[in-house]
Amino acid sequence: MASKNNHIIQQRFLQKLKEIIPSNYSLVDELADLLQISTDSAYRRIRGETAVSMDEVVKLCQHYKIPLGLLGADQADGVTFNYKLVSDDTASFREYLTKLLADLQKIKSADTKEVIYGAADVPLFHHFNYPEQAAFKVFYWLNSVSNLPTLEGKSFTMDIIPEDILELGKKVFETYRDIPSIEIWTEESANSTIKQIDYYWEAGLFEKQDDAVLVVEQLADMLSAIQQMAKQSNKNLEAPVKKKEGEKDNFQVYYSEIQIGNNNILVQVGDTKVNYLRHQTFNYMYTTNTKFCNETELWLSNMIRKSTLISGVSEKQRYQFFKKIQKNVDRLLEKVKS
Repeated sequence: MASKNNHIIQQRFLQKLKEIIPSNYSLVDELADLLQISTDSAYRRIRGETAVSMDEVVKLCQHYKIPLGLLGADQADGVTFNYKLVSDDTASFREYLTKLLADLQKIKSADTKEVIYGAADVPLFHHFNYPEQAAFKVFYWLNSVSNLPTLEGKSFTMDIIPEDILELGKKVFETYRDIPSIEIWTEESANSTIKQIDYYWEAGLFEKQDDAVLVVEQLADMLSAIQQMAKQSNKNLEAPVKKKEGEKDNFQVYYSEIQIGNNNILVQVGDTKVNYLRHQTFNYMYTTNTKFCNETELWLSNMIRKSTLISGVSEKQRYQFFKKIQKNVDRLLEKVKS
């Protein structure tokens, strides 16, 4: 019985591994390369004829950032999470963006994929399409959240964030742009960014007034672009790809009158569901626990049912929703210009 259970666990683990690696990669080649074994030995492990040793499991988990909890059955009273923490240095944030980009690229390469984003804040991907807006958000995260020592006592200026970080962020947005997604917004979703800019302005943390004006103007531009994306149900404004018959829209936006307490992201990639939970502003933890992900999917589905679809259709509701947000941005723009 123990041998049979071990075989089932090994098959489950290797199946999860197959779903995690990019679709253009061979599981056999990956096993052979990482474990330094022959392809024949790799095939025997996949077929269950040879056991995967604990050392090999640890090596695979460390390489693919897989929680060891995947080796067991989903527990009714426990969930295993991986946690990605950004420490107090710029290199850590660069690593964070690199990992985020790699995750999005894996999702994009899958035949079946979708992102459902319960947005307590504007989904962070959108900020990275606007360099000055992105620079401010990165500065805020590193200075006010991570308390980066090198930024202590400094005011925001456009060149304070390394160019390669902004370029990496741009790639993050461009990859997310091509993944079908559903975003659930509330009237509060944009307020955190508005309040962050307002606080920095009131605290004298902008080096120049022109910088503050430009950041607010780009916030307005970003929201206008998202409104246009919602109108055409596609995040690619430059070259929208027509969906094939039976495919979902590239971009669906729902307006919820029920507040969302925390950013909650459910990803479907192949046959696997992954739930990402934002923690302490932009750190995140994630799990593939089936029961947890299914419960999250049910919660998000209920949110969607109680929300109003404002992409593609509902032109009046879409206009009114974004108009309320833009009024708050306009007031902030007047404030920083005065």
